[in-house]
Amino acid sequence: MELPSKRMKSLCIRSRAALGFLSVLLTVLLASQAMGVPIVDDDDMIAFLSLSLGGRDVAVAAWSNMNPSEKQTLRDQAARIAKMSEGAELDGLLLSPDVERTLRWGISSFLADAWEKKIASETDLSVAAARSFYEANRQWYIDEGAVRYRKAVYPASQKNVASRVKAQLQKAPLSRLKNCVTVDWTEYESIAEPLGGALRTASIGVIMGPIETIDGHVLYEVLERRREMQIPFEKCAYRVREDMVRAAVMEKLEKLNPQ
Repeated sequence: MELPSKRMKSLCIRSRAALGFLSVLLTVLLASQAMGVPIVDDDDMIAFLSLSLGGRDVAVAAWSNMNPSEKQTLRDQAARIAKMSEGAELDGLLLSPDVERTLRWGISSFLADAWEKKIASETDLSVAAARSFYEANRQWYIDEGAVRYRKAVYPASQKNVASRVKAQLQKAPLSRLKNCVTVDWTEYESIAEPLGGALRTASIGVIMGPIETIDGHVLYEVLERRREMQIPFEKCAYRVREDMVRAAVMEKLEKLNPQ
């Protein structure tokens, strides 16, 4: 792959600047390995370069256009770091449990993501297949409804205060209160109980409560309500395809690990 001279110069500069980053990565990886063999072949050098140069294609281009001296400099640095990390381990300098745990979960997440992408590429996600999946699982694609409402919250010790305030309001709107907050459209499932359930059944425009919640005693008033409804396929096709991939992953897991 031919690159313009300015581009090549930029890549070489970035490659040399990546040495520090490469050094840290090699130290971390090799410190957790029992073998003291340096990871310095071409594929590994390209893989490490790709992390700091923005992708494998750019790293391949940079590596292939480096002169032998520049390549040897990177290899020598990698080999030196590998030996130093081995010495550090022998000298009792090990990764902390937190770092090891983070690395382990990072690797697991990477593998899980890669496997999910592989299964997705093998799954029929066409419109016809997605619509068929949607029809077979319509109960998964229900808009459970939402509500706009006002609320005024009083500390747990002020239940009597909340009751008196409600009585004084009579037919006046809750918005008269300084501590009144208007909550825009919110799905019921995201509203903690018991307030969520109360908002489902309260009459519109009527001040209700006080109701005891984790935040305190609440006076509330429903402004508008959107009822439960079936979500059209066209509006949830992306969710359908995500569920299709998850279903394919679970099916694959069951085949690989039968109980």
